[in-house]
Amino acid sequence: MASTYSSRLRIELIGTGEQSGIWGDTTNTNLGTLIDEAVAGVASITMSDADYTLTVADGATDQSRKAVLVMAGTLSAARNVICPSSQKVYIVKNSTTGGFSITIKTSAGSGYAVANGTTALVYCDGTDVFLAADITDTTDPTFTGNISLDGAVVVNDSGADKDFRVEGDTDANLIFSDASTDRVGIGTNTPTEKLTVSGNVAVTGTLGVTGDSSLNGAVVINDAGADKDTRIEGDADPNLVFVDASTDKVGIGTNTPTEKLDVSGTAKATTFSGSGASLTNLPLAGIESGSATNGQVLSWNGSAWAPATISTQAFPSGTVMLFGQTSAPTGWTKDTTNYNNSALRVVTGAAGTGGTADFTTVFTSRTPAGSVSSSFSSGSTSSVTATGSVAVSGGSVGATTLATTQIPSHNHTINFVASSFALTAGANSIGASSSGSTGSTGGGGSHTHTFTTPTATFTGNSHSHTVSGTVTSSFTGTAMDFAVKYVDVIRASKD
Repeated sequence: MASTYSSRLRIELIGTGEQSGIWGDTTNTNLGTLIDEAVAGVASITMSDADYTLTVADGATDQSRKAVLVMAGTLSAARNVICPSSQKVYIVKNSTTGGFSITIKTSAGSGYAVANGTTALVYCDGTDVFLAADITDTTDPTFTGNISLDGAVVVNDSGADKDFRVEGDTDANLIFSDASTDRVGIGTNTPTEKLTVSGNVAVTGTLGVTGDSSLNGAVVINDAGADKDTRIEGDADPNLVFVDASTDKVGIGTNTPTEKLDVSGTAKATTFSGSGASLTNLPLAGIESGSATNGQVLSWNGSAWAPATISTQAFPSGTVMLFGQTSAPTGWTKDTTNYNNSALRVVTGAAGTGGTADFTTVFTSRTPAGSVSSSFSSGSTSSVTATGSVAVSGGSVGATTLATTQIPSHNHTINFVASSFALTAGANSIGASSSGSTGSTGGGGSHTHTFTTPTATFTGNSHSHTVSGTVTSSFTGTAMDFAVKYVDVIRASKD
């Protein structure tokens, strides 16, 4: 009896009386290779951006018998992994790149989709594949006891969008790592910066900040009232702001302030309050004797300080002016939205805007395009008689010699005059003169003559014709849009 193979793992089943002397090799293959692979074998498979069918072999190693399937490769879409339609348990790990799922299924089943970056325990019932357990834990684990970690701890090692949160006794977001924004919150689950702290921060050592810092709440430095100085450095000034805690004095540009506020440099202020009675060493004497109300300044009139009213600003906010430069002056904002590529129109009435075409579109080299159609009707020409003379010169008829056949039939008369005759005895006698005729000749045929054409010239007078009637013409073409966009401005002088 020949060997057969099991339906699930395709292990060779030796027939009765078969493989005498070699059955041990088959048994070793079954136990040491096939069953070993089914229990602990790992198949590492690289997909080629297409559906993949696992290899199947009876009594020999194959992919579909392995316990673990690690799928790799770069995918541009979700793909299928086809397994045999036989009962089997698989651990499937989706290690492909591209962010797409892979579906482990039979050829006729719908299967189970394993998300990218996750691992699933699935089983085939002989017809289709189903999820047994999602080995990638997406739920929140709960620990009732202490956890001791004696090594490095990496949270979210795959770099997925998985948040990390540590609760306190009463704070649900004592530490919150927002994976989608790569930010950390202390006391908040909506951090807006790399580190956002909702609450007070206490620093007992040195706090180093290399980037920008944003503080939205009250800041108290040296809250304990200890002898701890505070110093703020500038780009080139190491004592841009210096608070001397031991003397309760503040220095600007100096770390040895001698007054409550000691400025080493020029001080500028828009408003001073108080009478100024204690001010000393002022450059102009008598300043303390002047007084002014809100909106006034003191002006030295040569002998005393007198109040003078001035405008708080040269131009009210919202004033619109024109500047012949690319960037707006300091204190002004360039309008980059309205009236681009428009002309200016000076008006004496109400100011407004108009036009639809850009300035550079209207005023450029353009050729009118179109056609002219003309028609003539109801016309006539006047009658004119031509005058002149024709002169003919030259021309001749060529001579022709007539042949006998061309001459009319005729004969000729002949007159004979005898001067002497010698008569022979017995002949007739002839008179002194006699006449006769020749025989007829000529055939009366036709004949031709050559003719040389004469030269004829006409000499006449020039003349003209008068035409009367109606000509109608029309032009059809493309309209040229001269409706240039414009902005009305007025001319005004400041009072």
